[in-house]
Amino acid sequence: MRQLLSILALLVGSVLSTGARQPHELVAIRDPVSQQCRHLALRELAQFRGLSDDGYVARKALDTGEERVQLVHYDKGYLWTYAESLCGKRDTWNFHVIVQEEPLAEQSGQIVLQTSTSSSYRTEVPPLEVEPLITSGDSRNRVDLVFFADGYTSEERDKFFDDAMRLAEDISGNQTFYTVKPLLNFWAAFTPSKESGVGSGGKPKDTPFGLYRDGTELRAVYYSKPEVAREACFSLGTQCDYPILMGLGGEFTVITPSLANGALVLRHELGHSVIDVGEEYDGGFAYFGVNAAHNVTVADIPWAHWLTNSSHAHSHSASASKEAPTTRVERSVMPLQAYPWTLLNTSEPWATAFNSSGTYAWHLVRFSLSGLPEKDDLRVELDGRDLGWVPRADIGVDRWHYDIKLNRTLAGGEHNVSFTLRNAKRKGEAQLCSVEVLEFGDEDE
Repeated sequence: MRQLLSILALLVGSVLSTGARQPHELVAIRDPVSQQCRHLALRELAQFRGLSDDGYVARKALDTGEERVQLVHYDKGYLWTYAESLCGKRDTWNFHVIVQEEPLAEQSGQIVLQTSTSSSYRTEVPPLEVEPLITSGDSRNRVDLVFFADGYTSEERDKFFDDAMRLAEDISGNQTFYTVKPLLNFWAAFTPSKESGVGSGGKPKDTPFGLYRDGTELRAVYYSKPEVAREACFSLGTQCDYPILMGLGGEFTVITPSLANGALVLRHELGHSVIDVGEEYDGGFAYFGVNAAHNVTVADIPWAHWLTNSSHAHSHSASASKEAPTTRVERSVMPLQAYPWTLLNTSEPWATAFNSSGTYAWHLVRFSLSGLPEKDDLRVELDGRDLGWVPRADIGVDRWHYDIKLNRTLAGGEHNVSFTLRNAKRKGEAQLCSVEVLEFGDEDE
């Protein structure tokens, strides 16, 4: 939470006084191998707290394999020089470029779209109907998050604003963001889609930002028109710091309005966008940032200031060589992790084997499912024993994660976990998404 507060404080400054120097922001998207730019934007910022005369630069790898380079500086000429160092001379540019022409307009009750100019690769700003959801102050010294509609038709306009408000209320009321709520503004920007819903099978529908899934599974949602999203956010000036495409983080936060998972996914993805933290789930490949440590010395743990009893007897004392003290690593192991993403059938259960050392106090079977709303639809077994799975109430066909805790030691040797579809009517819809087995030490470990 302190990290979130400090990041937001960096972005939020006092309302500008007359004559104050205005920082400008350059953002470039380019291929790190060929060093060919795909997109460039230059705009004036209302404020960037703590900005030195040397400016601020940040680089971030995107899911597409490209890199996002951000430079904030008081000297606009310096930014243009830097842009040419990244993308070559301006007269050779043949990619998407947007540049703010007019100074920032005074904020009023109406949203005023900023004008921009670009190369011949200009993408038109989609029509935006913008409404405030939860606001705490002038956008010139707040962090602004904007929900953009994708897959909502004109008839679904009210549903979009209702979905956006529900998610904004959850985010600002949940403990993750509640303490920084006075620094945030939430907005909803509606653009009607010609088709309803998110595309599937890798094919977007006729929507403003072209959101789609790789297959039919309730997994990640991708965007196919990033240049449209960039123009839409850019057009709102200081009222769009973090765009949220609603129809997982990357350059844009992408979510669905799922009643069960929407707010949870939004909190997770904003962690990537706002704080740039790494993944947090077991087996995640991207462990980096303030929530990850690769050494167990207190000095190497970013969250050490949150630890209680850091000098507790369970911690190792500093040795005679005066090495940095280490903290306790709690004993656990994951003997099974699988992501089947498979449709279940009644003719043959999905099953897999794993091995246990038999040295842990208790274990947990964790799995996620979709398309299974009734308890009689599915039987989940460990070594032939029914685990008594019951679906979340009112989950419908949405995806949900289940934990079944077993307060006993798992015997050493081979074990088997299986999922058997019992309701033939669910075929083609019932899906096993993921399954894990975790083992943990006792309370002293």
